[in-house]
Amino acid sequence: MTSSNLLLGFVFIFGCLIGSYLAVVIDRYGTKRSANSGRSSCNHCHRTLTIRDLMPLFSYILLRGRCRSCHKPISWQNFVIELLAGVGAALIFWQVGFGWVTVGLVIAFWIGLVIFWIDLRDYIIPDGAVLALLGAALLVRLGAFPTLESGLIGALVGTGILGSLVLVTRGRGMGLGDVKLALPLGLLLGWPGILLGLFLAFILGSLVGVGLILAHRRGWRDAVPFGPFLLVGATLAMIWGDSLLTWYLGRAFL
Repeated sequence: MTSSNLLLGFVFIFGCLIGSYLAVVIDRYGTKRSANSGRSSCNHCHRTLTIRDLMPLFSYILLRGRCRSCHKPISWQNFVIELLAGVGAALIFWQVGFGWVTVGLVIAFWIGLVIFWIDLRDYIIPDGAVLALLGAALLVRLGAFPTLESGLIGALVGTGILGSLVLVTRGRGMGLGDVKLALPLGLLLGWPGILLGLFLAFILGSLVGVGLILAHRRGWRDAVPFGPFLLVGATLAMIWGDSLLTWYLGRAFL
């Protein structure tokens, strides 16, 4: 095994450890307990968890998704968050290389996971998480990825488009939290990447919304959180943005 593979393995393991902490942050958001207050315990029998119960990924697999004490099911959410945090960090380091831009992108990805799950569950985007994402985006842009000017234009365009939609729909189409989230995402994607990110977010949101209605899981007037779609759209635009734009422009001018 080469040194680069060993380093990627370390990044994956470290990412899983961070994911375990992120899962606690998400689980305790909206409660009286902070992520740093007290040790974790089973949600059913309230037994304090030991190191054997808290090993990222492995504990869930070895315990077969059940509490060691009461044998009640453990939420699969923690396993998924740990896995995504590890895989995402390793992929970013593998694609971008090692440097401040990579660190900023990884931190942004981890913060995005927190926002994704909280908005999906509670229909709210925490201001603190948005500010943290903004800090990570600035770190990326100061590393010239590609330019700060492009990022500022993307931030203005993203917040301008979503802000206009909030004004036109009087807040019925989406909330101010989505507008705030567009600021760091626009800074990350830059111009014209933010347009592609928003386009993908609206397409994904429409497809999922219609699917939920057809499956009788939602009604036409029921709210669906838009933050997760913004984050997924931004991620897709960042990974495949250039390829998608080249393909679209090539088709459009045939």
